[in-house]
Amino acid sequence: MSSSPTPLPPLVIYGSGGHARELALVAHAATESGRGGPLAGFLDDDPDRHGRHVDGVPVLGGADWLAAHDDHAVVLGIGAPASKRDVAQRLDRVGVRWATLVHPRAEVSPFVTLGAGVVITAGCILTSAVQLAAHVHVTRLSTIGHDCTVGAYCHVAPGTVLSGNVTIEEGCELGTGVRIIPGVRVGAWSTIGAGACVVKDVPSHVTAVGVPARVVREV
Repeated sequence: MSSSPTPLPPLVIYGSGGHARELALVAHAATESGRGGPLAGFLDDDPDRHGRHVDGVPVLGGADWLAAHDDHAVVLGIGAPASKRDVAQRLDRVGVRWATLVHPRAEVSPFVTLGAGVVITAGCILTSAVQLAAHVHVTRLSTIGHDCTVGAYCHVAPGTVLSGNVTIEEGCELGTGVRIIPGVRVGAWSTIGAGACVVKDVPSHVTAVGVPARVVREV
């Protein structure tokens, strides 16, 4: 006799703002497709939000809620890389179980490696030998080509295109509609402004904008 599949753990989303609400839609779709456990609710550091409902989903409490509910998996509903890193490291110290959240209408090949807490939303395409480190968020209609590597905590905004062999180091934020040509490296904790076209390497800790992208300030 074949055994029944192990049920997926219920999910909580840390945060309850705009990005978290969008991730709730991804979670519902994943649950309906059998690719994710049921969404239990949001968690938020603001006690004034506790007990409220956001888009019909309850705000269950803050980080202390997890101590009594260690059977739940967590995904971060936070877009900003630095804030995402800070919360992830705080929760790692208390030992949470991270979820990976993939929308059923995303195309993710079997040759993609996903780190803990990765989120991929609807319409995204990830091809061959792609590696996403922990807590990378890839949002609507973005594409990541072969042999790309994206470092921890990065946020890839809607409509971004990474061509083959692109390296995005830790903590980067890629704005809406960014284009990056093959073989380019973006240094850690840099921001690429919306609509930019990156045609050469970008150093760490800078903001680059424009077509072609140029560094406009150090961070």
